[in-house]
Amino acid sequence: MNSKLQTLSSKIYAISPTNIFSKDFSTKLTQVLESGVQIIQLRCKKEKISSQEKIKLKNLVSLIHRSNGICILNDHFSLVEAINADGLHIGQSDIDPVLARKLLPSKIIGISCYQYVELAYLAKKAHLDYVSFGAFDKSSTKKDVSIIKKSEYKKINQFKELPKVIIGGIKNSNFDQSKLSKFDMIAVSSGIFNEKNIPKAIKGLITNTKILEKD
Repeated sequence: MNSKLQTLSSKIYAISPTNIFSKDFSTKLTQVLESGVQIIQLRCKKEKISSQEKIKLKNLVSLIHRSNGICILNDHFSLVEAINADGLHIGQSDIDPVLARKLLPSKIIGISCYQYVELAYLAKKAHLDYVSFGAFDKSSTKKDVSIIKKSEYKKINQFKELPKVIIGGIKNSNFDQSKLSKFDMIAVSSGIFNEKNIPKAIKGLITNTKILEKD
């Protein structure tokens, strides 16, 4: 595991919406960081990023670093070094994880494994740093998802080779300790960024994760 992940004192992993170049996103991001979230994934689904947008991305990374946060870039592996991001998150249809590790030997790399623990073992072989499982619940971010079944939770919980992240529709109102207790990080997107009171939402999430740590 990358040493930077070992420094995290909060289990909340904030996943940005895709409108990271909008006027109000940096304001929301500042609120997230000031509320105690230490790891942020920046998502941008545009295939081509303009020079101006690269500058904006770099500024967002700098904002995260000024708060001693960790910035993970979703999908755009060729930009990780250029914008000084701390790592990369990929899906199963993105860059091959073995190649990703070769190109980014010192960066944090995580991968989506959906409900399949077999993919997590392949991630371990590729020397990745964490694996993500989902979906916990339906979400406004991704609507066509499969929810993790009880039998699948049992297999996932037995996987301990890499830090595990759970993602998918998690918010304070559906925070299920029995399902989330075995995960190292709790990924939250709309449950943070779509909330009217972001600091209040994060305070609740952090409180809930502290309860997990006591169990």
